[in-house]
Amino acid sequence: MKIASLQTQKKAIKLYHDGLSFSQISKKVGFTKSAISYWFKKHGVEIKLRSKIVSCHICGKKKSVFPRDIRNNKTGKFFCCWVCFQRWNVEDASKRFAGKNNPRYSPKVKTKCAICSKPMNVNQSRIPETGRVFCGADCQKEFLRERFSGELNPNWCGGVSFEPYCTIWKHKEFRKDLLERDNYRCQNPDCWCKFDRLDLHHIDYDKKNCHPDNLVTLCISCNARANVEREWHTAWYTAIMQRSGKTININH
Repeated sequence: MKIASLQTQKKAIKLYHDGLSFSQISKKVGFTKSAISYWFKKHGVEIKLRSKIVSCHICGKKKSVFPRDIRNNKTGKFFCCWVCFQRWNVEDASKRFAGKNNPRYSPKVKTKCAICSKPMNVNQSRIPETGRVFCGADCQKEFLRERFSGELNPNWCGGVSFEPYCTIWKHKEFRKDLLERDNYRCQNPDCWCKFDRLDLHHIDYDKKNCHPDNLVTLCISCNARANVEREWHTAWYTAIMQRSGKTININH
């Protein structure tokens, strides 16, 4: 067991009066802090508490803080508990990252609605490549209605959607027979199963051709998908009906 000499003990006392901490004295004399504390009691040295009383930055509660905590505190603010620290951290972050300090900050620019010309201040990131900005959903719908209506629509087929259906199309029993033939299920094997509502689709897109072989039961989602690439969908549903071999007797 290592025993400290009287000279070493006096050296530790002198270092303490010079302002060194227990940890610093321990490194210089080569003994533990417990041994140094025992020497001080043995020689009647008064050990002064060097902690400092500080107030919590949030609630104002008093707290004793050691010098090392004061030296290592980069914010200069003290907290009585973790809850107060978290509260300050959230409030401080909202200030530090507000406005131009936010890495996602985008300056607002003056512009006008593409439909009603209402003046607007919007973030630069909201302006698309086209440069068209709308003040609300109503103006956006109005723009799309003007841009993609009639012959401007890529799915325009010469206005066939305005042509009348065949007479038998209005008979509920006729439509019911076709739905029963298909077991009230969408006949598209690639159905996304998003909707339960069913409809009848004209395979050749001729509204006046209401022959049962030209009608197939689809959900409203698959029926809407069939409005594009019509030649492909015609061949697709023709093959499905031929493979199914389903026929019904219409007595209307």
